Amino acid sequence: MQIHQTDPGTLLYVDGHSLKAKHGNGNPSLIAGAEYISGYREGIGPWARFEFITSFVQLDRDKIVAVDRHNSCLRLISLNQTRTWQYSGLCKNGGDFLTKRYGEPNGIIKDNQRLDILLVTDEAQHAILELHTESKKITTFYQNNVMSAFWPKMITQHSLTGDLYLTVQSMIYRINYTSRRLRYIAGSSALGFADGSFPKARFNHPTGILLVDEGKTILVADQPNGSVRKLYTDDQTTRTICRKKYGRAFGGPAVCGLDNPYSLLVNGTDLLIGEHQRISKIQGRSI
Repeated sequence: MQIHQTDPGTLLYVDGHSLKAKHGNGNPSLIAGAEYISGYREGIGPWARFEFITSFVQLDRDKIVAVDRHNSCLRLISLNQTRTWQYSGLCKNGGDFLTKRYGEPNGIIKDNQRLDILLVTDEAQHAILELHTESKKITTFYQNNVMSAFWPKMITQHSLTGDLYLTVQSMIYRINYTSRRLRYIAGSSALGFADGSFPKARFNHPTGILLVDEGKTILVADQPNGSVRKLYTDDQTTRTICRKKYGRAFGGPAVCGLDNPYSLLVNGTDLLIGEHQRISKIQGRSI
C-alpha cells in the first residue's frame, strides 16, 4: 500500500493479481491486472497480467514500479495510461540469475540516501539489489551466502541514517547503511508465536515492516500468525497489538481480528493494515 505522491486522498494498493486505487470514500478503481487471473502479459488496464505482485513503489506522479515475484522481474505501470511494460529483468525467463537478473524478488523501496536507486530484496540470491533507475544497471548492496536461511522478504529504511530493516524468515534484521554490516534485532530460527524480549520473541514468516517514532518502534506484519507485532528498541521487547481471533472484529487493538496481514502503512495518525481481501484500520495509532 502507498499514498499517492501528489494526491494524498488516493490510496494505491494490490488486490489479488491487480493494482487498484481508492479515492477518498469512493469505490476502488482498477489500474492494471486482473484480480483473480494470474500470468504474464503487457497491456492496458485489465488486459495486463501479473503472477504475484509482492510490493511496489511510485517513481513519480505517473509511474509505478511493481515487483512481479513469480515472473522474476519488475514491471512499470503508468497510472495515467494504465499501461504496463517490462521494466527490469527478463520476465518469465528461465536460466540463472545472470540471465534473468532476479531470482525471487520480493520487497522494493526507494533509497532515501541516493535518489536514483531502488533497493530490491531477492530471496533466491540471498541479497539486496540496487537498481539504478537512469542506467537500469543492477548491482548488489548486500549479499549473504553464508547464512543459508537469509531469505529477505520486506524492507524499510530509517529516514535519517538510511539503515535498512528486514523481515527474514522468522527473524528481524538491520543493515548499517555505511558499513553494510548485518545486525540481529529479534526472533529466532524457530518458527512460532511469542512476545517478550527480542531473543525470546517468535515470528512466523513475517512480511511487512515499518518504522515509527524515528525508528524507536518497529511494526511487523506477522502474516501466518494473523497479528501485528510492535518491537520497542529502547527496552528490546516485543508485544502484540492485534491478533487473529475467531471471526473478524473492528476497532481498537483490544477487539481487532486480522486475516493474514501482509503490509502496513501509516496514514496521518492511523495505521492501515493490508490483509486478505480487505484493508483494516487502527485509528489514532495509540498502540
